[in-house]
Amino acid sequence: MIHQVFTCCQNKLSLKNIVFVFCLLVQFELSAQVKAVFEITNESNRLDTPKSWKLVWHDEFDGNQLDVSKWFSYYPYTASGLDTCPACRTLGGDLVLMDSNLVISNGTLKIIGKKQKSSWYGKEYPYTSGNLFSKQGFLYGRFEIRCKLPSGYGMWPAFWTLGEGVLEEIDVFEINGRYMRQFQTNYHHCYEAHNNCQDPKWHLSPALHEGFNVFAIEWDPFFIRWYVNNKLVRTLAGYESSSSNRRIKSYKLKPGIYNQVEHFPKTKARIIAGLGIDSNKHGKLLKSKLFPAVFEIDYIRIYETQAKE
Repeated sequence: MIHQVFTCCQNKLSLKNIVFVFCLLVQFELSAQVKAVFEITNESNRLDTPKSWKLVWHDEFDGNQLDVSKWFSYYPYTASGLDTCPACRTLGGDLVLMDSNLVISNGTLKIIGKKQKSSWYGKEYPYTSGNLFSKQGFLYGRFEIRCKLPSGYGMWPAFWTLGEGVLEEIDVFEINGRYMRQFQTNYHHCYEAHNNCQDPKWHLSPALHEGFNVFAIEWDPFFIRWYVNNKLVRTLAGYESSSSNRRIKSYKLKPGIYNQVEHFPKTKARIIAGLGIDSNKHGKLLKSKLFPAVFEIDYIRIYETQAKE
C-alpha cells in the first residue's frame, strides 16, 4: 500500500521578487509549497493508475489569424498583461517580437525570423521574430507540438513551459540551429549561472529541419517524460528514496519511504513557443541568406489524464 506519511509546509512568500536572466523584476504572490513523503508497503502497488489521455486544449492553426483568446504574442510581464514594458517584446535580446511575424496559412502557423531593423521603447534592434505565450495555465498532462524547424547559425527555436508565479521552467525542446541533429531538454528552477539551477541534456536525433516532428512532455507529480515522435528520450523523477537519495526510475517501487525532490515543478504553467536569434554568439555567421527563417507549427495540444472505465 501507499501511505502519505506527512507533509511539511514551507513559509509563505508574499510578493517575492523573481529576477529573470534578462534582469526583469516580476512580483508574484507565492502560495505555500508542500513537500510530500510517501511510504510503499507492498511491491505490487504502483504510484500511477491506468489512464487514458483526454484532449482539453488545442490550437490547430486552421484560420487566417492568431486566436487572441488563447495567446499573447509577447511576454505579459506587467500587472495589466499588456505589452507596456521594455522586455515584453525583447527579453533583453537582439530582436523585437512583432505580431506581423506570426503568419497563419494553409493550416500552420509560421513564426518568422527576419533581418529587419525595428525599435522598441526607444532602442533599435537588428532582428524581428514572433512568439506565443498561452493565456491559460495547465497543471500536469501531455504538452505536445508538431512543428518544422529552421536551421542555421544563430537560430534558436524552442517550446517550453513557465510556472505561474514561480520560476519553474520545463524546456520541451531547444534547438541550436547550427546543430540540427541534436536538441536540448531541460528543467530550470532559477536562472543563476550554476548547475544546481538546471538539468540540461542534449539528445541526438535525425535532421530535425527536414520535416515535421512531434515533441512532447508527459508531466505528473512523479515524473517528467520527454518524447520525440512518441519515442521516450528522457525521464526526470520528482521523488527519491529516503534510504539512498536516488531518484525513482519507474512507477513501480520497492517498499520504503520516498521523499519529494526539493525542486520539481508543481505549479500551473503557461506554454510558450518562439524563435530566438542569437547574434551574440553567432553574429558574424548570421548570413542574410538564412532569412527569413521559419519555425512552422502544425498544432499545439494539451491533454489531461482520465481514469479508464
